Amino acid sequence: MKESIKVLDPCKCTGCGSCFHSCPTQSISMVENSEGFLYPLVDERCISCGICIKHCPILTPIQKTNNDKEIYGLILKNDDILFKSSSGGVFPVIAEYVINNKGYVFGCALNNDLEPEHIAINNINELYKLQGSKYVESNLGDCFPKIRNYLSNGCLVLFTGTPCQAAGLISFLGKPYNNLITIDLVCHGVPSRKLFSSYITWLSKKNNDKIIQYNFRDKKNGWGLKGSSFTKNKNIKVNPDSDPYYFSFLRGETYRESCYKCSYASMNRVGDFTIGDFWGVDKFFPLINTKKGVSVCILNTEKACALFTSIKSNFIAFPCTEDQIIKYNHNLNSPTNRPLIREEIYNNLNTLEPNLFSKSIKTMPLYMRFLKNIYRLLFPISVRKKIRRIIKT
Repeated sequence: MKESIKVLDPCKCTGCGSCFHSCPTQSISMVENSEGFLYPLVDERCISCGICIKHCPILTPIQKTNNDKEIYGLILKNDDILFKSSSGGVFPVIAEYVINNKGYVFGCALNNDLEPEHIAINNINELYKLQGSKYVESNLGDCFPKIRNYLSNGCLVLFTGTPCQAAGLISFLGKPYNNLITIDLVCHGVPSRKLFSSYITWLSKKNNDKIIQYNFRDKKNGWGLKGSSFTKNKNIKVNPDSDPYYFSFLRGETYRESCYKCSYASMNRVGDFTIGDFWGVDKFFPLINTKKGVSVCILNTEKACALFTSIKSNFIAFPCTEDQIIKYNHNLNSPTNRPLIREEIYNNLNTLEPNLFSKSIKTMPLYMRFLKNIYRLLFPISVRKKIRRIIKT
């Protein structure tokens, strides 16, 4: 007798929902655990047909793209669109191409309650909703069956998400579609929506005003990792050294368990395109102006190469090597290590009141932040680069 998705180790489950959408008896539901992550739950209607296993990208791995790849550093020439993007502005150009061809774009957006969810757009005026990084797990909802319907009707579809989400979609579809374009992101890992919600509640109480907008990456002071949030009355800077959510995210302390065993953290990718920040680009290309952001873009398939030919003129583009992009993007080589404090953070999430959120996460001590700021003030970037090189030798 065939098994069901029950045989999947929960620590390896990515919560993509492919099994849920594939079940012919609707005996699988996606249920939030105590940490706020979704996992499949099988009920008594299960007939052990094994279809859920067939469509699980972990139990039945999909073929990854390990062929020769084209790799580029990209900077969008349109400054207005580039400013709204986290790095070099690759995603909006691909999305605009799809929309201009009467297609649909699926990606993560924060809804009015600041909950991350995947939505579909087919209007260029809504593209802003999907732009920018969201360092939190997105609820995929029913986008998989919607995508299948659009594809079956001959529509061009672009899906962008984490590699495990892209793999989930491909596993759910069960066959290739020429009219599907997939983008997988260079992903470090994802905290839960429950953790992010608690953080927003804490941040609102801290500022005595409801947070109505959140931006994980703010380019007002240039390309980097600082963010911002907004209330009706003020703009709040989000400093990665002192903000508990951001600080813990960058240290890899709050991710889904599967993120620490991620089978997609390599150069063998699942999407047509792989995009992310080109960290360390200045060390390999010192003459490139990196102030407004630079993307790394990996063309994993012939489909991606063909599409890139149509949009390449929108960018300042320069070819790169695997070694150059992996050196400062370690998740293109291996998963994030699981820190011991992760368990403590999520245990505290269920015992502490939201207004005590920051007590569960340790941030950089005040004196260290002070010394770091002094260091930045005293030494220009060129000198700091030389100091780092000396320390490493």
